[in-house]
Amino acid sequence: MGQFMKVLVIDRNAAVFSDLDKVMRNEPKIRSVALFFGAGHLPDMEARLTKMGYTSATPVKDAIDVDLNKLPGGKAQAKQPAR
Repeated sequence: MGQFMKVLVIDRNAAVFSDLDKVMRNEPKIRSVALFFGAGHLPDMEARLTKMGYTSATPVKDAIDVDLNKLPGGKAQAKQPAR
């Protein structure tokens, strides 16, 4: 993984989990926390949660699902870089 991807994924995840640790230690009345992330963050976040002893109680759900075959020019648009 290149240095840019390390900063973009690993270092940002570390910051999120540092904040999560603070909430867990300092806010005993909070019973649930949501972590929002992009797909590229998932493998590292899953590894961190597993290391903490957590397992998935329910399947992970997609936030959005797009059938590119049903959209005019969908496949071509998906190949274009984000701006």
